[in-house]
Amino acid sequence: MALVTGEELLEHLGGTGDLARADRIAAAVSGALEELLDSEGTGDPTPAPVAEAALLAAADVWRASESPGGQYQLDAYQYAPQQITSVLLLRYRTLWGPWADVASFVG
Repeated sequence: MALVTGEELLEHLGGTGDLARADRIAAAVSGALEELLDSEGTGDPTPAPVAEAALLAAADVWRASESPGGQYQLDAYQYAPQQITSVLLLRYRTLWGPWADVASFVG
């Protein structure tokens, strides 16, 4: 189950934008965050702090791939997993941390 959807991301960003792009970002962020969570999962429904971390990180990735004029910097902007994981670790760890799989931090 995705922790954030493209529709939720677009709503958070004001309701306008490319849904296909939002879906790609949401899937990438959800996948990256799921890798950091305990293998037992977060339960159903997803705890609000985990969903909020996914939404905020997805918004960060969306904004990072745009120029100040609102246009894409690159036509083929890539959402690198290590960049997404870095955003999740550095900015939103306090939200998703209680559900973390600390063994995944050892590399």
